[in-house]
Amino acid sequence: MNTTAKNAQLAAATDNDLRWTADTAIRFAIGECSLGSILVAASERGVCTILLGDDPDELAHDLRDRFPRAKVIGGDGEFEQIVSKVVAFVEAPAAGIDLPLDVRGTAFQQRVWQALRKIPAGETAKNHVLPALRVVRDLARLTHNSLSDSVRFWVGII
Repeated sequence: MNTTAKNAQLAAATDNDLRWTADTAIRFAIGECSLGSILVAASERGVCTILLGDDPDELAHDLRDRFPRAKVIGGDGEFEQIVSKVVAFVEAPAAGIDLPLDVRGTAFQQRVWQALRKIPAGETAKNHVLPALRVVRDLARLTHNSLSDSVRFWVGII
């Protein structure tokens, strides 16, 4: 599926697609990288969360807080390979990464994500951040939404 089709698919998410239910299984595993501990979680659709921190137990607790209705399951050896790919990406972002993502969000969050994705990996962001933030600001004014959760979530999956 090309990028345009993926973007159209993301934009077409319904309220039902945004819900994380008790039927939703989220596998996760925790590894280590140069930034500290890293937790990678995925639904059957793809990676839904990447968390960084100092304490692996706090990361696991944070994951359960973010998805209180989902069934959170420790990953197996196959899932550890996904964590290894994410760690490799953290260590060398310019190399890129090709993993399926499960990006659920409101139309506002989708627009924020699209604006932030225009910032190339490994490039000085000052030329790209201001236009992206203007889009975020304008969207916030239109929708009267708080930006803190939206921006934190979307920056974490770029």
